[in-house]
Amino acid sequence: MTTPFNEQKFLSLISFTHVLTKIFKILFIIAFSSTVLLFLIGIFLPSDFMVFDLAEVSVQFSAYITDNIRLSANDFEGFVSLKTILVFAGLFGAIGLAFVVYVTHQLEHVLKDIKATIPFSDDNVKRITLTSYAFIIASVLLPLLNVLFFHQITRNITQPEFQMDFSFNAGYLFAGLILYLLAKVFAYGGFLQHSYDETV
Repeated sequence: MTTPFNEQKFLSLISFTHVLTKIFKILFIIAFSSTVLLFLIGIFLPSDFMVFDLAEVSVQFSAYITDNIRLSANDFEGFVSLKTILVFAGLFGAIGLAFVVYVTHQLEHVLKDIKATIPFSDDNVKRITLTSYAFIIASVLLPLLNVLFFHQITRNITQPEFQMDFSFNAGYLFAGLILYLLAKVFAYGGFLQHSYDETV
C-alpha cells in the first residue's frame, strides 16, 4: 500500500524553511561583518594600546577551551594587547563565519529550487556537491584555526600547562560525506526525471 503524500504540507514546510534560512543568512552576514570590523579596528590600533598585564590575574584556572585546547595555571605571567585579541579573533572568526554564510547561501538556493518543483536540477546537484567539499575542508581547517588563534593569544603568556592537540572535526567530515552521497542521489534523481520526460 502506497503511503499518501501531502504535497501542500510538504511545500509549506519547504517555504517556511526557506524563509528561516534567509533570516539566518542575514544574521550570519551581520555577524561576519562584525568580525571583519573587529579585525580592521585591530589592524589600526597601536600595539601598546590597552596592554593587559596578566600577572595581575592570580586565580586558579583550568579549563578545556575547545576539544583540542586545555589551559591550566595558578598564576599567569605576560602581556596581551587588545590589538592582538581583536586582530586574531576578528580574522579567525570571519573565516569561520564565512563558511557558515556559504553553507546557508547554498541551502537557501537548494530550497528555492525544491520550492519551484525542480529539486533534481543540475544546479542543486552542484550546490550540494560544493557544500560537501566545504564541510570536508572545514573539518580540518576550522580546528586548525582554533589552535592557531589560541597559540597567537597565549604565546606571550608564561605558565606551566598549556596543551594544544590538533585533530580534525569528525562531525564535519561525516556531514561532508553524507552531503556528497546526497548529491549523487540528487544526480540520479535528475537522470530518472530526464529519462521519464523523454519517454513521455
